Amino acid sequence: MLAAADEATGLVGTGFPEDEGHYLHGLVPSAIEHGGPGRFAFDARSHRGPSLTPDADRRVLRDSWEPFWASPSAPIRVEKSPQTLLQTRWIQSIEPTARFVIVLRHPITVALATQKWTRPGPPKMRRLAPAMTLERLVAHWLWAHHLFEQDRVDLDHVEVIRFEDFLHSAAARQGLMDRLGLWSTAPQPEQRRVDRGYHETWKQWLKSPAGRLTARSWLPTAAVAMQRWGYSLDDPLI
Repeated sequence: MLAAADEATGLVGTGFPEDEGHYLHGLVPSAIEHGGPGRFAFDARSHRGPSLTPDADRRVLRDSWEPFWASPSAPIRVEKSPQTLLQTRWIQSIEPTARFVIVLRHPITVALATQKWTRPGPPKMRRLAPAMTLERLVAHWLWAHHLFEQDRVDLDHVEVIRFEDFLHSAAARQGLMDRLGLWSTAPQPEQRRVDRGYHETWKQWLKSPAGRLTARSWLPTAAVAMQRWGYSLDDPLI
């Protein structure tokens, strides 16, 4: 959405999922190489500090992205990759004027949305493999954001916004745009209601034998950790 602003542009036509830029430069392993969704933050190698060769890395990164900017003359360029959460110091060392926008989303929603992608093995066999547990997926969210919080103190320009606020608050959207130097009016996002599918799945899990057995052991602790990021177990799942 930020890339849709008049002053900005984003990557298009890369041939990679969601046009994520990290697939193009090859300077660091992709999240898949660190275990994929729900796992990559547990691999210590995915958490990167400043580059040891910033000038060389800058040339590689810029050259790899240059052919794919939708509007090459736009003064502001927007790239989105989930693993950036753990690479902010590395990117800042390469591009010192970079501004980071970290979009939070309820960890339960993220766990439910991610679970189907955590089955291991070849694509045709994944449906038969067990997915990661919700406990492990929530723990991954919390750990990844804990690592980001450690890095945050070293960042010169960073914005943290909840997806839920960005979606439903025009003031929150416009405030973010203004702080980023995007002077056009913030685009109106597609209106989304509370996802009843996530709500129903979550309610059914809590009632299931596995939910009743395990929730008491980890959910109270996770709920306290979620509060640090402005979330509770009573929030609607969007």
